[in-house]
Amino acid sequence: MTTSTVPFQLDQSTCEQLINHALASGGDFAEVFSEYTTAHSISYEEGKVKSASSTVVCGTGIRVFAGEATGLAYCETGDLQDLMRCAHQAGQIARNGGTPSGAQELKNVPHTQYYPVEKPISDFSIQQRIAVLEEMNRHATEADNRVQWVTAYLADSERHITVAASDGTYAQDTQPMIIVLCSVIMAEDDKRETGRSSFGRRCGMEIFDLTSPQSLAEEAVRLASFKLAADPCPAGSMPVVLAAGGAGVLVHEAVGHGLEADFNRKGVSVYADRVGELVASEHCTIVDDGTLLNNRGSINIDDEGTPTQRTVLIENGVLKGYLNDKLNARLMNMPCTGNGRRESYQVPTIPRMRVTTLEGGKHDKDEILASVKNGLYAVNFGGGSVDITKGDYNFEVQEAFLIEDGKITRPVKGATLVGNGPETLQRVTMVGTDMEIDKNAGTCGKDGQGAPVGFGTPTTLVSELVVGGTA
Repeated sequence: MTTSTVPFQLDQSTCEQLINHALASGGDFAEVFSEYTTAHSISYEEGKVKSASSTVVCGTGIRVFAGEATGLAYCETGDLQDLMRCAHQAGQIARNGGTPSGAQELKNVPHTQYYPVEKPISDFSIQQRIAVLEEMNRHATEADNRVQWVTAYLADSERHITVAASDGTYAQDTQPMIIVLCSVIMAEDDKRETGRSSFGRRCGMEIFDLTSPQSLAEEAVRLASFKLAADPCPAGSMPVVLAAGGAGVLVHEAVGHGLEADFNRKGVSVYADRVGELVASEHCTIVDDGTLLNNRGSINIDDEGTPTQRTVLIENGVLKGYLNDKLNARLMNMPCTGNGRRESYQVPTIPRMRVTTLEGGKHDKDEILASVKNGLYAVNFGGGSVDITKGDYNFEVQEAFLIEDGKITRPVKGATLVGNGPETLQRVTMVGTDMEIDKNAGTCGKDGQGAPVGFGTPTTLVSELVVGGTA
C-alpha cells in the first residue's frame, strides 16, 4: 500500500517516557495517541467548482485512568517538553494519590490489513478529481429534464495513528477513506423533491471499479423521481418488510447503540444486566464486525491499539455481550472487543460500532413478501432517533412501497417507522438469505463525536410495526 510521508509520528522510546510521566501521579493506566491526518474535499454545483478544501489534523492526546476517573490532555506540537507537560496534566486530572502503576514494556501489536489501497488518491490530480464531478453532474442533468440542481461531492482522507499504552500496546495504522456523493433537486408542476446517493469506502480511486459517477447520478435522480410519483403513505399498525442493505440502519440505531458498553455499565440501556437472556426472536443474530474488506466502518486496530474482530452480540435471540473499549471492559470485567473509537486526539475514546448487521436467515425474499397480505416494504431510510434508556425509536423512510396480496405495488412517501428496539426484535418472524451491506457513506454521531460506520441486513419481516403516514 502506497502512503504519503508522515512528518509527525512518535517512536517507542518517546511513548515510554510519556507513559511513565503520566503515571507518576498515581494512575492505573496511561495511553498516548498521536494522529496525523490529511483531508481534501471538492464540491461541484451550478456547473462549476463551488468549494474546495485541504486540511491537516496533527496532535497527541494523553489519557490516564485512576479507578473510574479519567484525565485527558492534548497538544499540537511534537516538542518533547510540551508532550511531557501534557502527560503531567493528564495524570494530575485523574490522580488518586495512590502508588503509581508500573508500565509494561511496549511491544508491536500485529494486525491484519483490511483496507489495501490499489490506486492512492494522492496520485490523482485536482483536474482528474474535478473530471469525476463534472461527469456526475452531466449524467444527472441529462438523466431527466426535471432536474433543477445538482451537487457533486468528492472527499478523501488519510489518517495515520500511533497508539501506545501502559499495558504494553504499541500499534500504528494508516486509515484511508474516500466518499463520493450526488444530490439532486427535481421539480414538476408545484412539487419539488430531493434525491441523494453516496458511496464510501476505505480505499483509493479504485472505488470507481465498484461504482461510477453515472450510477451515482442516476440513483440520485431515480430517488427524486420516485418521491415525485409516490402517493402519501397510509398510517397504522401493519407488517413491515425491511429491504436488504439500507434497512440495516434500523439495527444500528434501534439495537446497536443500546449494546455499547458505556450505556450498560451505567445501567441506562434497556439491555443492561441481560447477558444470557433472550432479548430477540430466535431468528435474530446480530454481529458487529470490523474485518470486512475495505468497508467504511472497518478498522485494522481501534483507537486504543486493539486489533479489530467480529463480535457476536445477539445469537439466535440470546444476548452474548456488549461493545467494549478498554475502560469499560476493565470496569465491567469483560473482554475488550476493539470498539474504542475517537474522532480525534482531542477527545476521549468511547465504545462505538463498526459494521453492524443482522445475519442472514433461511427464507427467500419472494417467500417473505408472499407471506404478507397487506403491509409496507421499506427500502431506503432517512434520519431517525432512539431513546437508549427505553429503546424507543422512530425513522423516516425515504423509499417504500405497499405490499398487497403478497406483491409489491404502489410507491409511497412520508412513511415513518415507530417502535421499540427489543420489541421489534421479538417480532422478527422471517429473515432472508440475501444479506447485503449498505453502500452509502454512513457517519454515526455520539457524545458530539462522528465515526464512519457500516450496517446491513437481509430482507426481514417484522410481523407488526407502527407506521406513521400522511394519507
